[in-house]
Amino acid sequence: ADYLERSRALKSSVINALIYPAFLVGMVLVSLFVLLVVVVPQFEQMFADMDVELPLLTRIVVGVGSTLQHFWWLMLAGLVFFIAWFRRKLADPDSRLAIDERLLRMRIAGELVRKLETARLSRTLGTLLKNGVPLLGALHVARNVMGNSFLGIAVEKASEEVKTGSGLGFALSQSKQFPKLALQMISVGEESGELDTMLLKVADTFDVEVRNTLERLLAALVPATTVVMTVVVAIIMMAIILPILKLTSSIQ
Repeated sequence: ADYLERSRALKSSVINALIYPAFLVGMVLVSLFVLLVVVVPQFEQMFADMDVELPLLTRIVVGVGSTLQHFWWLMLAGLVFFIAWFRRKLADPDSRLAIDERLLRMRIAGELVRKLETARLSRTLGTLLKNGVPLLGALHVARNVMGNSFLGIAVEKASEEVKTGSGLGFALSQSKQFPKLALQMISVGEESGELDTMLLKVADTFDVEVRNTLERLLAALVPATTVVMTVVVAIIMMAIILPILKLTSSIQ
């Protein structure tokens, strides 16, 4: 019960931390869409009536707005097709493995996934060992609960190493995918004869690490999104104002 409760709590913390950034990014995209599809086209006829050559920036913004206005349905269909294609890729084991491997190579996302999966692996192993399940049996169960298939294979290979007599810390280190701190703590637990207790401590440690990483990401993402939105709106407004200023200067 404690294992399930902690697993749900970690999953909920990840989801809750991502809700606000996702909402913020969605609002930014909707705002840009409204600006380009509703606001910019209102100035298009006025620009056409001006007897001045439009600046390059204005032509680009007007072109983007016109494209979105007339072909938004095609872009929406493309997005739906991409989502369906991506979900189908995730259902294919080989494609899922390649995607999970690339995800781990990403600097920020890879770090977060490793910490999250390390917490999941450690809590699963620690809980099973504490309840009398042999290490090899616990590794088999843990391999099946891993969310990242590439790390799941790393656990499977570690299980093969353990069969030959290697320690768990050494076996997991061979993949070079798990955090050094976790491996060191596991090795200490093996040497002290308290592997199950140490694995649960590793899980608690990386639960906190995941939450801290999410908080740092959130703290950086919100101002970054605000800056991007401000810059894009400024570019659109500049594209609208430039032809008016050019016409005014030509009249003078």
